[in-house]
Amino acid sequence: FLDGQPEGTDGYRIQITKVPITDEERMLSKGISAIFDNPENGVNRQQPWSIVNGVFEFHSALARRQVKSQAKGGVPFKTTLPIQIIPAQALRAERFSPKAANALRMIYGIESWLPDFMEGSVELYRNIPGASDWYFKWVPEESMHIRASRLLLIETDNKDPEELDEFREEVLQTKWVTPYTTQRRMAIYPYPQEYLTGGTDYLEARVMKQDGAHLSARVLTEIGSDEFYHSTVFEKIISVYASLDPEGTKEDIYDV
Repeated sequence: FLDGQPEGTDGYRIQITKVPITDEERMLSKGISAIFDNPENGVNRQQPWSIVNGVFEFHSALARRQVKSQAKGGVPFKTTLPIQIIPAQALRAERFSPKAANALRMIYGIESWLPDFMEGSVELYRNIPGASDWYFKWVPEESMHIRASRLLLIETDNKDPEELDEFREEVLQTKWVTPYTTQRRMAIYPYPQEYLTGGTDYLEARVMKQDGAHLSARVLTEIGSDEFYHSTVFEKIISVYASLDPEGTKEDIYDV
């Protein structure tokens, strides 16, 4: 697409450089893309919940199963998912323990390092479209967790907005550093991390239920489900690496 343009530009004064792509990166991209192209893998899901203008929208699990079943059979379909709507104001009647609030604040802080994780990941997987496409899907979901945690803490009167904004700024004054410098190890790293985070969210939801905060627990349960889903996808990505280099992948798994 650069034919006829001066070297080093695409015609819009944008500097470009040549980037070599290896055979291994091509194979990885093909293998990882196949994960999402094959409905049998179960990783192409409808967005199970969202936040729109301070309103939580939860899609029914039954409808999600129906959509998956239709997609698996290869039958064209069009369906409208039943939605449960919970305005953030409905959370104002709920209270949960300060211990649970502090744990949720910790989750909010850790998720605030998302730009650093994304920066490192995009750099590593830039030449592997299958992997980079997954990260572009993963990041908005994690970003939604930040917004959900903030809403929960504010609407249940556990933290005020200014305090949370100051806390997040404090977090952002530090930079999370990618712990590994290779694609494969950074594909392995989030697998247990996401799984453990999902387990933490489920435990947090259980505590909220014990405190009578059932709507808040519903939000944390959905966040936990997201994390388990993310872990499953990373597990499948690791399997692609293992198919190309079983011993090297095994060594990296033990190291990570």
